[in-house]
Amino acid sequence: MSEFLVFNFVGQAIATPRRALLVVIAWLVVGATIFVLSPPLGEVTSNNQDDFLPSNAEATAATKLVQERYPSTGGTPAILVFHRPDGLTEDDAGWIERATAALKDKSRPGLVESVLAVDGSPQLDATLRAPDGKTVMTFVTVGGSPAAPEFGEAVEWAGDAAREAVDGSGLTVAVTGPGGIIADAVRVFAQIDFRSTLFTVVLVLVLLLVIYRSPALALLPLVAVGWTLVVAQGLIATLAANAGLVLNSQVTALLSVLMFGAGTNFTLFIVSRYREELLTTTSRWEAMQVSVSRIGPSISSSAGTTLAAMMALVLASLGSFRALGPALSIAIALMLASGLTLIPALTVLLGPVAFWPRRGSGRGDGSSRVWSATAAAVVRRPVITFVATMVVLAAMCLGVPTLKPNFSFLSGFPDGLSSKIGAEILDDSFGAGELAPTNVFVTPPGGDVYEDLVAIESISAAIAAVPGVEKVSGPSRPDGKAPSVPIETLQAAIGSIPDAVKEAISSGSFNGAPVTANGRSASQPDPRVLGVYAAGQRFIAPDGGVARLDVVMTDDPYGIPALDRISLIRQAGRLGASNAGLSEGSVLVGGVTAIQADTREAVDRDIGIIGPIVIALIWVILLGLLRSLVASTYLLGSVLISFLATLGISVVIFQNLMGHPGVGYQNAVWMFIFLAAFGADYNILIMSRIKEEIGKRGTLEGTRFAVARTGGVITSSGIILAGTFSILGTLPLRDIMQLGFAVALGTIIDTFVVRALLVPSIVVVLKRWNWWPSREPGSPNEGEGAPQTVGG
Repeated sequence: MSEFLVFNFVGQAIATPRRALLVVIAWLVVGATIFVLSPPLGEVTSNNQDDFLPSNAEATAATKLVQERYPSTGGTPAILVFHRPDGLTEDDAGWIERATAALKDKSRPGLVESVLAVDGSPQLDATLRAPDGKTVMTFVTVGGSPAAPEFGEAVEWAGDAAREAVDGSGLTVAVTGPGGIIADAVRVFAQIDFRSTLFTVVLVLVLLLVIYRSPALALLPLVAVGWTLVVAQGLIATLAANAGLVLNSQVTALLSVLMFGAGTNFTLFIVSRYREELLTTTSRWEAMQVSVSRIGPSISSSAGTTLAAMMALVLASLGSFRALGPALSIAIALMLASGLTLIPALTVLLGPVAFWPRRGSGRGDGSSRVWSATAAAVVRRPVITFVATMVVLAAMCLGVPTLKPNFSFLSGFPDGLSSKIGAEILDDSFGAGELAPTNVFVTPPGGDVYEDLVAIESISAAIAAVPGVEKVSGPSRPDGKAPSVPIETLQAAIGSIPDAVKEAISSGSFNGAPVTANGRSASQPDPRVLGVYAAGQRFIAPDGGVARLDVVMTDDPYGIPALDRISLIRQAGRLGASNAGLSEGSVLVGGVTAIQADTREAVDRDIGIIGPIVIALIWVILLGLLRSLVASTYLLGSVLISFLATLGISVVIFQNLMGHPGVGYQNAVWMFIFLAAFGADYNILIMSRIKEEIGKRGTLEGTRFAVARTGGVITSSGIILAGTFSILGTLPLRDIMQLGFAVALGTIIDTFVVRALLVPSIVVVLKRWNWWPSREPGSPNEGEGAPQTVGG
């Protein structure tokens, strides 16, 4: 057993009371140090989707341009919606004016950069007042990082200030738009972090009490896993703070669920083997040493599949995948270390108290009547079992082609959130596209937008002609309509506006009266020209060198048609620039819809790269452990069909039974990563034991014995893992709920169908060919040094 010397060494580390106590003290000291020195994980996470885009994405370039050229006005817009269902009254204008004054008050938070509200100008009023007369919008631009607490506080202040100003009017006030949506998302994720951890702890405790009927063994993994979770969060937060690792808020929920699931499983396997060794050894210290040395290879290989799947994510182009890969890998690696050291040390230090109120270790052969009967039926009718399970799994796969990817994060919010209420009002009054206009940025070569206004209008007109675009607003058409005077005339007229008038307009002091310069009266341009120039200022960068076009679509900016339209808008914008003599690179398309479109492209690319890599890594790990091309290949096939069956039946449940508009577009990737890793885990555990028992008893009896002995502990493990992920199914975000439900369902399918029925039936059908090109276990030179696994 030379290849497993490392696990013998680990077992020796807890072979005496003194060593076991030192292991526990070491974990306490190291964990406490990390906890004290590391920042809170919540302070280094971000919900800003453009933080996770590939660096070469066009939306990323647009975001950087905003940060550089709009330093004080390039924040995130929050849309305040003032609404009366039966139509706004004359008195409402006064109430809204009071709200506007409150928002512009000097006491407002520093992050509130600007407020754009109805002011009587025809161009602006046409944009902010709904055609149905029921709603008015006010744009509040909030600076700073959307992930910072101050950002959410500023958005919340704007909503509270507006509601207080119109209190008693009967007006409905809601805060939506990108700023409102981000602020609500941060608040919801903050609740998820606490709720997921609390519910996971309670559920695991209840399940362990049912399984062990021992308070000490039920509390053991909670203490060990909880402390390991603290260590993992500290290390990950330190890495994020000092190594530039960008994390989104999903990591907080996934960390607790993944670690409690994996840690509890490791505890089950260790304790199960420890119980058996207590029957054949002279002391509990020797029993634990033997348990760790024999089960170590299996649970290490099991954790290795999860590690491999997570680490493959570092190759992703999408930052949310790439960042979560190392974070979850650190969590699993620490959980494995805890499972081989801290958990065994705590268990053996407890002594007989671990099994109280039962006597001893709860003696028995480890089999149950249910699993003995199941194993006997599989061995007796392997072909029927194989065909029946494959038919059921294949039928479940039929739902996969009907999958509809859903990109609308907002639609998955709980009802009653301000941003969701506001979005529904905007959809009814203005049309869905007003929620999040697409931003097109044009950088003319001369550095002055108004010297190239003809080119700006050429680009605007080209984009406005794209099917599905409702209107385009910009410096040449601030009200979203084509200029009422020829664009060449407009450009020349704006160029002739006196500097004194321009300065008065920029400062907000212009009231339409003649402006004097150096004591002399300045000539007044056409009022229409002045109106276009004044209303168009909000589209111009402070240095005057970049123009922003706001593109409002006719449909949901988060919907698939809108995402598909982004490529057409980009083509039209570049064509318009080229026709006007500008370079195609002078046009960048950004905004929420463009970010989603670029994210979708990155996800599609990552699936094509990460999927095959994860499959190959799992196959290599199975091959290294089992040394069989045949077994490794069909076990990998069982993982894939289990995933497809889970995805198919989940699609039917979500879209047809629960009425969801689709499945979260990243959920299929996460489902594959988790289910492939967990499925390979259980493959390793069951096949290692089958191989061991076949070497002792032959194919039929060895398979029957292995399934009967491991069925209980693997089933318990699967139930706990499914239970921990099912916690996500109770959370208030639909995408997270879908992921938790699907992974929990997939784990149940894997545990009760694939590992219990499909895999053993294949073993019995193939017999000695399972192990090709190696010899069958039990033949000369086989069976020596095979890793020991769950059960005796």
